[in-house]
Order: sequence, then structure tokens, then C-alpha cells
Amino acid sequence: FTSLVIWLEGHLGETDLSADRVAEAHFLSVRHVRRVFSAHGTTVSALIRQRRLERIRDDLVDPRHARTPVHTIAERWGMPDAAVFSRAFSRQYGTSPRKYRALYLLQGQAGADWAPPTPVVVSAEDAVADATVEEVA
Repeated sequence: FTSLVIWLEGHLGETDLSADRVAEAHFLSVRHVRRVFSAHGTTVSALIRQRRLERIRDDLVDPRHARTPVHTIAERWGMPDAAVFSRAFSRQYGTSPRKYRALYLLQGQAGADWAPPTPVVVSAEDAVADATVEEVA
């Protein structure tokens, strides 16, 4: 699992990342790759999306990229479709990429009482626990 994740980290900017590409690069079957990720409570696509969004978020608040358009940063990390990227980012961080960047840049200035939201990470175990709590209630 670790070697597969490390490989993925090095290829996040490629738009065609998939379980097929991971399997091909490691001479494994796609089924085996999916099974390995499943055993760790995730999927290949979920991990790719999460790691890409983390890299984009980091670049959005990096002063070196302050003048780089949001869509350019998203494209750099393998998310060329602006609508898909914006929805995924908003779902993960609770606000749009542009607003996240603007609010982060305001942080620490007079009158700014905002801090970046904590990312929402839902594991398979959390989903099962939530379902069990709902069933009991």
C-alpha cells in the first residue's frame, strides 16, 4: 500500500491517474490494487482526489502562488475541469476555492476572525459507526 501511495504522490499532476495506471506501473492486476486500497479503508480514486485537493489547498494559500489563477493551480494538480474541481473542493473544505484563498489571506489581519476549516475526512469505519448510531436512535 505504501509504495502504491508514494507512486501516486509523484504522479498527482497527471490527469489519467486510475487504478489501471497504478496496476500497470506496478505489474499488478487492477483487482489486486483495488483490494489493497479497500483493505486500508479507501479507494484509488478517493485517495487521488484527497491528495490532489490537499496540494491545491496548499498552493492556494502559498504566497508564491498568490497571483496564480485558481483554475491554473487545479490544472497543475490534475483537475482540469473547473466545475468538478470546485464542487470537490467545496465538499472537502466547506467553501469555494476562491473564498478559501481570500479568507486565508485575511487571516491575521485586524478584524479577521476566520481560520481555515478543518478538512472533512470520512473513513469507512466512521460511516459504519454513524449508521449504527442512527439505527439505535
